[in-house]
Amino acid sequence: AVKRDVGPNPIADPSSPIVSARGAAAQSPGSGMPSLGSTLADVCPGGWNSEAIALDFVGGCAGDTGDDESILTIVPLVGGQGLPLRCHRGLLRARCSSLPQARAAPGGGVIEVEESREVVFALLRWVYCEAVDADTSADANFDADDSGISVVASRAVRLGRSWGLRDAGSLQGRVASRRLAERARGSLAEDVLRAYDAGELSDGFFFQAEEGEPLRGGCSAVLRGGSSYFRAMLSGAWAESSRSHEGGKSIDVKVHWPRESLARHLRFLHGAMFVQSADDLRIALDCAKFFEVPSLFAHIGDWVASNLKIETAPAFWRLVEEEPSLMHGSGEGHDDFADADTACFEFHIRHFSKLAGQEEDHDEMELVKDNVLLHTLSVPLMHRLLSSGLVKMHTAPLKVVVKRFAKAHTVGQPHSAYQDLWARLRPPGVLFNRDHRDSLLPVGEVTVRSFL
Repeated sequence: AVKRDVGPNPIADPSSPIVSARGAAAQSPGSGMPSLGSTLADVCPGGWNSEAIALDFVGGCAGDTGDDESILTIVPLVGGQGLPLRCHRGLLRARCSSLPQARAAPGGGVIEVEESREVVFALLRWVYCEAVDADTSADANFDADDSGISVVASRAVRLGRSWGLRDAGSLQGRVASRRLAERARGSLAEDVLRAYDAGELSDGFFFQAEEGEPLRGGCSAVLRGGSSYFRAMLSGAWAESSRSHEGGKSIDVKVHWPRESLARHLRFLHGAMFVQSADDLRIALDCAKFFEVPSLFAHIGDWVASNLKIETAPAFWRLVEEEPSLMHGSGEGHDDFADADTACFEFHIRHFSKLAGQEEDHDEMELVKDNVLLHTLSVPLMHRLLSSGLVKMHTAPLKVVVKRFAKAHTVGQPHSAYQDLWARLRPPGVLFNRDHRDSLLPVGEVTVRSFL
């Protein structure tokens, strides 16, 4: 295999029509994107006991690449605890603009630090995960400096500034007060994405899609942590996971996937937004399923929940219904992201009249007959709405709405099919609306989840 220089990722070129149409925003907590920190947490060097340190010495996030150039070993010198920590050189340089020059050594470069392991661990945890341990916060139960920051945290911030940590101010804000925890956001995703696009974050392999030039693979730890597909490909005894047979040279890995879609997926794993418009949802879902990426499912669900409109909500809810991975959240590790199914349910309850074609300026009985958005819902989804008893429409007009829905879904079928569906969608089969619910249920607080 030949080492390739394909330049910066073409999809990141600002002049590219792909970027102009899709955007190039990076992930950040609270912006509807899963954080890279959760992906990198498992490979973050460090620990608070000697056993964890020993494990880091044996492995580390870069040692598994088989490439000495990817490894940067940090040796804390203070306190006689100088066991080395193996780190990913490209990631540290992406996050820290003034990282000290490493001393050449067998197995990769070495940086000796006049600090204790606790301080180095605290900094690396922020560099990799944008996370701060409770022991390093202002409320920690040990000595703090004049600013109210714990001694370990204060020294970690100082070490980060000396290394040119790009979001040192955010780190200081996080450790200064728990009250600022939500506001002090770091730049992990932006730093990783910038380095990936510039070709500065690479473990020496490229992906050859179905067409076009190979795409830079980027950080193998990021790919393995975010995708089961890449975890299987880049771990263990598979040829793609080892470059020893190539003498350390770069290799091309064939991936049978369209190039543009693969390029966007690789950028997503390295911190970029994927879904920018409704047109991107199907592509994103295809990637999430093929490459087995839980964070992409979470991103899709979060985007759907944040972009519901009268014109698109029924189609979005049908999409969620058809994709089990989008139903009721996206699984463990993504609890902070919206439940797209619940969001769609609540939106349809809140805007039921408009979706049913009721004009705001007319009497409740005057309903639009053609092109009714509510008719595009599946029968199970309509049944859920009516079963909840939360619909804010009086019984007479609601019966008209439901009859028209039943007729729309039984076109070309025997009249008995219409009668059967109409019977299933009216009391006593469902609570129907608030009038019926209030007459049948005790008065009290009722939540949407009570009927899911």
